Amino acid sequence: MSIIAAIFGQPNFDSIGFDLGDSRVQVGRAITAIVDFIIALFCFFVVEAYDKMKPPVEEESGPSEVELLTEIRDALRSR
Repeated sequence: MSIIAAIFGQPNFDSIGFDLGDSRVQVGRAITAIVDFIIALFCFFVVEAYDKMKPPVEEESGPSEVELLTEIRDALRSR
């Protein structure tokens, strides 16, 4: 929202509204919420794209669970 503050002189649109009878309808708060949502959505898509660009992390290839259990069984039998 700092870009909006630089352009319009205020950090948000909360002061935008109009009088309707004795009450004030503040549409600026809705506009601020929509802009905040769009910024958050953009950040989400940037992070998702970054995650997809990273190469997948490969785990160390060691013996499988079955092989380890087989080794333990053989060690117990040899006792």
